[in-house]
Formats: sequence, C-alpha cells, structure tokens
Amino acid sequence: MKTRLSLALLLILVSLIPASAAVVCTPLGTLTATLQLCKPAAGETSWDAAINNNATTIDGLFTGASLLKPLNGGLGLNTSTSTGVPSVNAGAWSVNAVTQNGTFVGGATGAITSTAAMTNGQLLIGSTGVAPVLATLTGTTNQVSVANAAGSVTLSTPQNIHTAATPTFSSLALTGLTANSFLFSGTAGLLTTTTAPTNGQLLIGSTGAAPVLAALTAGAGVTITNAAGSITIADNTTPGGAQSVFSLNNSAAYAAVTNTLTETAWNVGTEGKIPAGAINAAGHRFEMVFRGIYGSTNTDTITLRVKLCTQAWAAGACGGTTTVLAITGAIFPAAAVTNQGWQTKVDCNVFTSGVSGTVDCQGFTFLSLTGLTALQADDMVNTSTVTVNTTVDQYISTTAQWSAASASDTITLRNAGHKVY
Repeated sequence: MKTRLSLALLLILVSLIPASAAVVCTPLGTLTATLQLCKPAAGETSWDAAINNNATTIDGLFTGASLLKPLNGGLGLNTSTSTGVPSVNAGAWSVNAVTQNGTFVGGATGAITSTAAMTNGQLLIGSTGVAPVLATLTGTTNQVSVANAAGSVTLSTPQNIHTAATPTFSSLALTGLTANSFLFSGTAGLLTTTTAPTNGQLLIGSTGAAPVLAALTAGAGVTITNAAGSITIADNTTPGGAQSVFSLNNSAAYAAVTNTLTETAWNVGTEGKIPAGAINAAGHRFEMVFRGIYGSTNTDTITLRVKLCTQAWAAGACGGTTTVLAITGAIFPAAAVTNQGWQTKVDCNVFTSGVSGTVDCQGFTFLSLTGLTALQADDMVNTSTVTVNTTVDQYISTTAQWSAASASDTITLRNAGHKVY
C-alpha cells in the first residue's frame, strides 16, 4: 500500500526530527533544544532530495523498519507490521490488484482480497471455515420465489397471503383436529372442531357462544328417529291435538275387473302409500273411500275387500304381508244393471302402535240400482281389531271378486281418496 504525503506535511514531520538524530543536516536554525530545521546537504541539488533524505531519518521515529514511504522515492507503509488506524485528512487512498465491482474479504492469511465482480442479486454469504462466497438466494418451488435485479432482490410467495387476501388451495391439511367432526370458527376466529358427533347430531348455533352438538328434540306429536347419517321425523300426535293431515288420491281410472271369478286387486300402488311412522301412534286415523261404476247380471254376486299390504301392488295382487281391514258379504244386486255407481268407505283408528299394532276398522258399501230406485247396501263390520305393523310402509289396496265369470259382470274403480290423520 502506498500513501501520498504532501510537501507541507513532510516539512512539518521534518521539523520534528530530534536534533540528536543521525542525519546529514545543515542547520537552518534551532527550534527547540532537540529539534532543528535542515537545508539541503552537500550534493543535494533540490528540496526534493533533501526531503527524501530527511524522510529516511523520519522512519527512525517509528517502531520497525520501512514504515513511512513517501511517494517521492521513499519506502512506503508496511501493513504487516503497522498498528493502529491510518488517518487521511485530504485526498484519497487507493488499493492495487483489486477487481472492479467486487467486494472485500479477509483471505486465507488474513490479507484483504477482493471477490469477482458481483452480478445482479449476488450477496456475500459465509461458509464455515473458508472464505465467504458470492451467491444468490435460492427459492423453493411453490413456496418462495426469488427475483434478482440490478441492486435489488425481491422475495415473493406464489399468491397473496396477507390478512385480507383470499388464497386458493386445492386441499388443506390441518393438524390438531378431531376426526369425523364438525369444523367451526372458535375463540378469536381460530378454526376448531367439535367432538365426533353421534347418530343424528347436528351443529346448532348458540347466541354469543360457540355452536354445540345436539340432536333434535321431539315436541308434542312428533317422533324423531336418529340413525347413522339420517334423521327421520314423523307425526306422532294424539287425538284432539294439532294433527298432520295428508291425502292420497288417484290420477286415473283403474282397469275393470270383469269376466272372472278370481279375486283381483286394482293397481292403487304408490298412490295409496302410507309412509312408515305416519300411523305409528295410538289415536291416529285413516279414512278410505272408493267409488266407481259396475254392471251385472241378475244372478251373480260380488264381494269387495279393503286391505293393507307391506309392498306395492304387483301381478294383480298385494305384495308382502297382507292385512284385510274390512270385507263385504256376497252382495246380490238383484237386477241386471249397467254403468251404475258404487261406493265403499272404510274408517280405521289406531288403538296401539308397533310391529304388532292394533287397528279397529268399520265401513259399508253401496251399489246403486237402475234410476236410483233402490240401493243395495252391505255393512263391513269388525267385532275386534286387526293386527297391523305401524312402523313400516303400508299400501292401501281394494279387491273385487265375482261369483261367476261373465262378460256382463264388470266393476271399475275410478275414484280413490284417502286421508291420514
């Protein structure tokens, strides 16, 4: 390292040379008892030579050898033995053998050295036990992106994640949550979970507090059945209460039962379905009305039956378990008629409910004669209850059976209307 030393500074230093120092000096005058000014010695033709000559003497004022080396022929500053911090009041220091646009590091022996010229975004990064190196920051795919530019490094995420952002994720895996539970916003808006719900439990709000797990409560006239992933709510009203009423009605006439002596069911099907649980309580009631037209000879009789089946009509008959609710006797019209009206009405009350529930049914049937001059009627009475499973679907059905097979014996069900209370 070299330093530029002004002539004025050197003269000041020269003025500090002790008078006793071994130097070729022709005194110009004594400043103190120990310091004096010198003029050029014999053979020195200029002040430059005198300054250089006396600067050699000045070196002796410092510890070690060859410490102060002026630009004009001196020996320079030896950094390997110098201590302290050099001070420059004016001018500039320069360092030889460095790379432009590089930075400085302490090399293997402690000597100051420079790196290569730095490119966009490069930083000086430490490496344990060896010299620091120039390198850029490395991002992580789908996590942090690094963009290097002249004099800048920009770090970013694939999408905004600040508190007002709305990031989108294909899926989200959270730890600390309860399996098979409901997720809700808890204290301070933090996501939390309930305990694992049991059959039929729902997440129900609670004003000013966290929602809670609870099952629906059955009020008056309602039955609630909880199962895995399902809740069944049924009417369970008692007589005199606010009862649920629904009607079952057909939308087209049914096929005629004619020219046969086999008991044949009209295909009421799902139009006569009483859903499971609808009559599953004592005090329920269902009313059934059937109307249509008929014709007959004056010699044959007809028997009508009203039934419940656990499966819908199929192949001309009830399906599953069949229960006869009411039956007529063998009705004899006593006259040859065509296209006359008929009606059957049966009313049933549920006495007890369950798989072996009991139902009491009473009814009657009317057959109109020519010109309404007379009616042929028959009671449909029961002296005891009938057993009905009130916990499952039941299908209303009615059948007709002639005493003989004749083309003149025909009966059609055109209008069916039922009510369940």
